[in-house]
Amino acid sequence: IDDMRVIAYHEAGHAVVAWSLGLLINEVRIEPNGGICKHAMTISPLLDPEFMGKSDWAKVEKKALILLAGEIAEQVGGKMARLAGDDEVAELCSYAHSASLESTVPGSDREELRELAELIFGEIGTEANEWIEKSMAKAEDIILGHWKKICSLSNALVEKNVLSGAEAIRIIEMAE
Repeated sequence: IDDMRVIAYHEAGHAVVAWSLGLLINEVRIEPNGGICKHAMTISPLLDPEFMGKSDWAKVEKKALILLAGEIAEQVGGKMARLAGDDEVAELCSYAHSASLESTVPGSDREELRELAELIFGEIGTEANEWIEKSMAKAEDIILGHWKKICSLSNALVEKNVLSGAEAIRIIEMAE
């Protein structure tokens, strides 16, 4: 169940940041599958780079914040677990964060962020890296400001595995 907790933090981070940006959440899910946990969070409208021009900066920023939110929620979850004396969850969060930083798997959050930065900046250089760093700071502020909401949503995900958008929003809005 500890690996489910880490994935739940990750998906709850995506969902709460999307919610905080005014986007509609369609579904949040984590699925245990033979030792591998599949996960997804869908939102509307889709923030697909194909449908965004470089001039639609607000959508680009939202997409970046949502992509970064999962790994940042894992980091914060790991720190909180360590403070609470739950070293196993803390280690799993640390491992998941390290893996996400090195991920070049198509469709991974980090790979999508790289593709988005390349679309906007043409290459991953100083300007793109500075933008990513600023986006990370913004996403972390949102995560920390809504940590109780993320915990409530991640608890519900561990319990139910799949939440409709309406359920997720209700849980987010009811959390203190």
